[in-house]
Amino acid sequence: MRLIVSHVDIDEKQIKITGSKAALASAVQADKSLNKEVPGFVRDWCTRQDSNL
Repeated sequence: MRLIVSHVDIDEKQIKITGSKAALASAVQADKSLNKEVPGFVRDWCTRQDSNL
């Protein structure tokens, strides 16, 4: 967040976040290029041995 947000103003009725449009565009473009899929070759990535059962 610090890469794209330069200042945050908070008052009783609103919050204003300012920053560089170029930095935001760059961050969005970088996010699109990431592979967000779970690798298919890892068969035991979710072992069901956690606290979320």
